[in-house]
Amino acid sequence: LVFQVCDGSKNNLIGSVVLPLKGSVLFGVCLWRYIKPEDSSVRTKGDLLLSLQFSPRVQILQGIVLKVTNLQHSHFYKLADPYVKLELYYKQKRIHKWKTSVKKNTLIPVFNEPFRFDLSRMDIKDVTLETTIMDHDRFGRNRTIGMVTLGSTVSNETGKAHWLEMLSSPRQQVSHWHPIIDPAEKQIRDRTRTL
Repeated sequence: LVFQVCDGSKNNLIGSVVLPLKGSVLFGVCLWRYIKPEDSSVRTKGDLLLSLQFSPRVQILQGIVLKVTNLQHSHFYKLADPYVKLELYYKQKRIHKWKTSVKKNTLIPVFNEPFRFDLSRMDIKDVTLETTIMDHDRFGRNRTIGMVTLGSTVSNETGKAHWLEMLSSPRQQVSHWHPIIDPAEKQIRDRTRTL
């Protein structure tokens, strides 16, 4: 069980507490745990609220891209035109892709857009969901603002915790805030993880 602690005003993730459920007695017990602070050395580009649901009997992964807050944009002269792109990987091969609509001139887009992926003949343990927050450019190339990766084998704690909670709560929507990682930071973290 993962408790994420946010400041009340802006939903900024302060840290998290992990409580193993195996062998735990939680009724009538008062527990004290230290909050593990979020890694402040990681440059974040905002926060993504994502809801996921897995139906094991029919092997369907569905969810809702809810909203983004505190979006950091590289252009000082304008607001972003953000959208979210989802790519589903099975054993490191892209199987499905999907994207939201573009929200114009905002750094706090609200999407509330549902998605659905069929995972027939796939082992959910080998599935990874890569979420990329993009800035739409009508005249040039769309820019990547940041990324969030989810799955049972990913290196970021919030992505792994959300995925595992979704798996332990079949047919229920599970929502979590995720820090949006700078794409350059993600590449550095992935390289150091493989060393």
